[in-house]
Order: sequence, then structure tokens, then C-alpha cells
Amino acid sequence: MKRHYPASRKFAPGFLPRFSNGIVRHISAAAAVVLLSFHAAAVEFRWVASAQDIAPVDRAIYQGETLDLTATMTSYGRPVVFPDGAVATFLWRPLGADAPYFDKPASVEINGSRLMARFTPDDDIGESAYEFFIRAQVDSSVNYRANGIIRTLDSPGFSPGTLTPPIPYLDFAAVAYTNAPWLLASDLPEPPDLSTSPPPTPSQDWRRRSEARCPPPRRTSARSSGIPPPPTTPPPTRSQWRRARRRYRT
Repeated sequence: MKRHYPASRKFAPGFLPRFSNGIVRHISAAAAVVLLSFHAAAVEFRWVASAQDIAPVDRAIYQGETLDLTATMTSYGRPVVFPDGAVATFLWRPLGADAPYFDKPASVEINGSRLMARFTPDDDIGESAYEFFIRAQVDSSVNYRANGIIRTLDSPGFSPGTLTPPIPYLDFAAVAYTNAPWLLASDLPEPPDLSTSPPPTPSQDWRRRSEARCPPPRRTSARSSGIPPPPTTPPPTRSQWRRARRRYRT
């Protein structure tokens, strides 16, 4: 027999809440599945970085995971607002290594206070820990307060990334040298004064250069050199010629 509920009981206090709670439970479960599938691809790490403090953060992940870093910059407890034109860069290298940093572009929230960077498995070259910086630059001002350490734990099936090592730069302040490796102003010849002497013609210039390469021999006299002059004999007379002929005939 079909039961008929009076109009006053159709919307009894216990009926509608049971129906609403069921819908809420289904919606909550679906939202949780969506959120888990969205965040399963990356591990998030958020922290607050103060412009007045040097406080590196420390985070551990398994090798092969992607780590999304988000730093909220503050100054004296208030959020820092990055203006239009701000640029962010992510820098990292093995912890304690005396080597140049790897770098790649990061994200900065314009008119906001967040710096965002991503550490992927391709950035992991197989080291156990890395030191990183999220550099924020506005015109000529640079801020490195968003920094820390990423520790990587062993995981099955991980293959290190193959990154090209950055090119090191030569720091002249750390190089000992006895003379400057470049020309100074004193090493350059003084230019000729064209106001007092006219410039040489092409032929004069060529002759000057050839004489500089192969100078002509210097002529010296016997008196200046100290060598006695060779003896000089007067030419024979006619009588001497006749006597010489007679001797030759006989």
C-alpha cells in the first residue's frame, strides 16, 4: 500500500539535510580527486622570504620529482609589490661546489609579491643536494633573499639530467700577473703634430719604413775610422816606359 506523506512531512527537517549531505559528499570526493590529479605532477613548496633576513630554506624531494618553488617576498612584514618590468631568474648548483651556477628564467608576479621557479628532473644532474636562488631584478636593483637548499633522495629508475656546464668567467681580481695583459696609454706612440709638420707623402712614408727595416750602410772616412790611407804611386814617365820596353824586347 502506497504511503502518502502529509505536506507538512515532505520537507521534514531530517529529510532535506540527508539529501544535501549526500550531494556534498559526492562533490567533495570529486573535488579531491581533481585536486590530487592536478598536484600529482609536481611537489609544491611555499614560504615567506623577508627582505631583511638571510634565512635559506631546506626542502627534500625524491629524484625524478618536479618541485614548484613559490616565495612570497615581504619587507618589515608587508608584502613587496613587484612593478612592471621586474625579471626573475632561477639559479642552482651542487651544494658546496666552487662552480658557476646553472640558470633559467623564473616567474615573477607583476603587481604582486610572489617569485615562482620550477626544479625539474632535467635540472637534477645526480647530486645529493643543490643550493638555489630565485633572483629578482628591477632595473639595476637585485635581490637574492629567496634562496635555500634542495636535497634529493634516491628513487628507483631515475636517470640524471645531462646539462651543459655553464661557461666560467675569468676573474682578473683572482689572477696574479706582473704586467697588465692589455696595452696602456703609455705603450702607444704619440701621434705626430700635423700643425707644425705636414704629413709625409706616400713615397716618403715608404722610404722611411724601408730604412727602418733595413738601414743603409754608414759611410766612414779613413780619418774618422783611424785606418791609414793606402799608398799612392805616381804614374810612370816616358823614359821609364822606354826602359821597360827595351827590357821586354831583350
